[in-house]
Amino acid sequence: MLGALLAEKQGYETSVIYEDAPIAPASFLGGLPGLPLSSFFDTVGFPMQDPRFFRSLSPSILFMGKKWQLAGMPELRSGFTFPERSRWMPQFDRIQDTLFPRLFGGMKNEMVRFFRRKGLSGFLETWWNGYLFRRQDRLLKQYLSIFPDELLEWKDFLDTLGLFLGLSPEEKNPVYKVRALNCLLTAWTSYPEIHPLFREVQKSLHKQLPKTATVWDRKPLVLVQDRKKKKISVTSEKGETLFDRILDLSGSLEEKRDYPGWEWEVLSKSIPDAWPLQCLLPPEGEKPAILLQGRQREDKISFSVLACARETQTEVSTVKSILSEKMCSVREDSLRLVAQEPPVPMIQIEDAKPPSPWRKRSPYLHTRGTFFRMMDPTRIPFLTDDWIRQLFYTLMQR
Repeated sequence: MLGALLAEKQGYETSVIYEDAPIAPASFLGGLPGLPLSSFFDTVGFPMQDPRFFRSLSPSILFMGKKWQLAGMPELRSGFTFPERSRWMPQFDRIQDTLFPRLFGGMKNEMVRFFRRKGLSGFLETWWNGYLFRRQDRLLKQYLSIFPDELLEWKDFLDTLGLFLGLSPEEKNPVYKVRALNCLLTAWTSYPEIHPLFREVQKSLHKQLPKTATVWDRKPLVLVQDRKKKKISVTSEKGETLFDRILDLSGSLEEKRDYPGWEWEVLSKSIPDAWPLQCLLPPEGEKPAILLQGRQREDKISFSVLACARETQTEVSTVKSILSEKMCSVREDSLRLVAQEPPVPMIQIEDAKPPSPWRKRSPYLHTRGTFFRMMDPTRIPFLTDDWIRQLFYTLMQR
């Protein structure tokens, strides 16, 4: 729904089909003013500074590797002693001084350019800016491929974090992981209060797109791409409709990134007060990597527990033993597997023969002509500036 509101703000005549249910979304990594995540919510009318809809997380996350590391304590940064700095946030000053300007320096300019002028001059400007964006990405990738010394102590953290960013194991571009780490270190981390946000977004959608916002009936839409006419035909029970472009946010692309999930509820006093509500546990041998994302509910903490393992199935006993070892003793009945219904595809593609290939623009975006597929943001534990940045690419102002 928010994607449809962005398209409408960018000048598209939009038709949107959505699932009428609030899904517990990811934590947001980003949100510094002027950067993609913050610009997105400002544009669609729900600023991240609004405490009704968003809560900041500080500290951001605790990494429980061989050397425990804590990220995102800006209000305590000036009071850290040198041993505390080097123990919990090693090389932070050097990362802040050397990497932040490189990783985020051009993003504010990008967001200004996404809102371009119309007409031929706007088209040429968009083409030139697209070249500059791709060039900057290549330069950042080259710079980080050498792996600067100040990041060496964060390597285990980065490797584990990457598992929960929706990246494939073969992803060689380190920029996505390092940019996410920077957001965690600086506490640019928040999570949405999903039910009030869902209600307000739904009201806004029906106000701005009253005739073209439709609840999905869980029957696949048949899509046919006509490369000659450069149109896309969508067939449903209501008939056939032609579109200039399609943006599909309902799938996971080719990556198998559906994480087995559990719910774990504990008394608040069971967890030390100083610990953040997000904890990241690295894989050890055959044990899976685990991410905990908690929400405070009165005197209890409700954790979403996600596992990322090489094998297809992670047993509850495995998760229970890992949590009991690292966190606190876990009762069998307090850890419940989240029921996952078999996914129903929203779109069924009928290709011409032979079908044209998909082009991978980023880990989060594949394109084929005027058909754009982006990874479903509810399927990944962290929604980042990089994901939102790709959304703006697909919805350049018209």
